[in-house]
Amino acid sequence: MKKILILVIALALVGGVAMAQVAVSGEVEARIQRGDDGSHSQTFARVIVSGNVDEYNRIFIRMDQTPGTPPGTTGPGALGVNRAHITTNLGAILGTTDAGVGISWNTGWNEWGYADVAEIDAYNWSGLAVSKPAGTGTKLSFRVMDMVNIHAAVRLLNTDMVADNTAAVIGLDGGVDVGVGNAVFELVFAQTPDAPTAASDNKELGVAAGLLGFEAVEDLTLGLTTAWTFFLDAEGNDPEFGFNVALQAAYGGLVSADFVLVGQDGSEANALGIGIGLTPVDFASLQFGVGIGLDDDVYEDAFDSFDASVLFSLGRATARFGYYWLADDGDGIVPAEFARSNDFSGIYARVKLAF
Repeated sequence: MKKILILVIALALVGGVAMAQVAVSGEVEARIQRGDDGSHSQTFARVIVSGNVDEYNRIFIRMDQTPGTPPGTTGPGALGVNRAHITTNLGAILGTTDAGVGISWNTGWNEWGYADVAEIDAYNWSGLAVSKPAGTGTKLSFRVMDMVNIHAAVRLLNTDMVADNTAAVIGLDGGVDVGVGNAVFELVFAQTPDAPTAASDNKELGVAAGLLGFEAVEDLTLGLTTAWTFFLDAEGNDPEFGFNVALQAAYGGLVSADFVLVGQDGSEANALGIGIGLTPVDFASLQFGVGIGLDDDVYEDAFDSFDASVLFSLGRATARFGYYWLADDGDGIVPAEFARSNDFSGIYARVKLAF
């Protein structure tokens, strides 16, 4: 860990000579949750070195603190490299940018994901469920007329280096101003191995669309999205597809509301997620989340879970204090987006400083 920190400091010090635009950033966060049925605590740290090396190339190195064991009661662990990749602006080199076609090439250790244009709510109920494989790989991206993005990525696991370890993600996304708002769309295909040495692959197809930024009346903005993920190799009890439909409403900067129907396979949604955000003052905001089970064949309790928290902005630091409630037979429809865990009821706190 000390050697890595020395390397980060050295890179920052020589930035003025060798890498004039390289910067060091990151965050430190402490999280705790305590209830009658369990408790969790964790301290997390992240250091990022990023910036332009020259006119065409950009470097990104992210180091995350790996928690010790057991996972439920962790303190600071080793700081290890979790992302390391180079992005080259091929459009500037080839001269296509001026013609309205941007081309970028990303190579290294990264998460090979996609835009997920339909993910709009605070608790991330909305959006696609297509896999985002991580590992050493390469990605080629095109941006056409500032409206359409086309990308293709290939990842090779760093285990046995055999063909069955490869994963691929191919996507198309974009947005078009249609006058009343911004129409967004996305199409993603991913192929990932069942396991590092598996002979078969998982194939997933994601389709999403929506309208964002529709101003219904003055200061009232609406967004509507839908996302469908098809699992093409589903077997047995595995779902063949999952979907969600999300409606978001925001009034000025004071109130926001999210309503998301979530389901899988059949034509009916089996869960409803509701999120409410309030910002009464600049330095404090409130967040509420409710998970409702709509199908008693899937969820034991209709009122499945509830989350409430207050966030204080303290300069570069934030402090969140809240309570997460889970029914006795609840499934945790409200995810652990703010709480440390959605496996049990309890109070929680999160204090984070970004630098």
